[in-house]
Amino acid sequence: MKGIFGVIIVLLSATFLIINHMKQVGERVCQELSELEWQKDQNRVHAHRAHLDIRSIQDTIKTEILVLIITAPDNREFRDQLRRESYLTHPWQYTYKARFDVQYAFVCGYSTDPELLKSMREEAAETGDLLIGDYEDTYENLVYKTIWLLRYAVDRYTFDFMMKVDDDTFINGKLLYDFLYKYMKPKFNDKNLGYYGGMMKRGPRPTNRDGPWGVEKWEFEPDVLPVFLVGGGYILNYRYSPL
Repeated sequence: MKGIFGVIIVLLSATFLIINHMKQVGERVCQELSELEWQKDQNRVHAHRAHLDIRSIQDTIKTEILVLIITAPDNREFRDQLRRESYLTHPWQYTYKARFDVQYAFVCGYSTDPELLKSMREEAAETGDLLIGDYEDTYENLVYKTIWLLRYAVDRYTFDFMMKVDDDTFINGKLLYDFLYKYMKPKFNDKNLGYYGGMMKRGPRPTNRDGPWGVEKWEFEPDVLPVFLVGGGYILNYRYSPL
């Protein structure tokens, strides 16, 4: 009988130690999650303040072509390549006129990695062309990124054309800019000529539920997609840009 009681005591002691260890682990995990949420909140606050600073500027910049380049927080190499040698800096020889006034900026959301966010802020201060939006930069937030850049465009600029492109997309400036001003700008009053580029996917197209680009029911419930746009870039004139 004493042996049985001894075993029971040992088992109870082991159980107590396991429960206590699990409690400590749980508290540590909760603390780490709390710290992560705090850091994410700090990132949001910083990005939101920067966005408010942008929106508080009353003077708008007038340009002919505004190029807003979708990028990711860790795509510094792509951005540097575009700054050094690309369609943004190439001395195009136009036929429509001698030169076009082109402004550009890179657009991305904030990173939850403190070191990467610090690097992004330093890059933004150094180059003056990196815009960090008040949303976390994730694939799921691409819609928010697009809405943010459109709002930034109309808040800060007046322009003839706004181009949204990816940071791995190359533009032939000579052909595109000449085409826009020779053939498209004279037709600004035509309501059907506000959008150029990409592809318009018309329904009925079933909503894809599988794979890396699958859409969950809670994200989009209908089983048939509405008209939507895809592609590495598109162009809007100023009339069609406000949301």
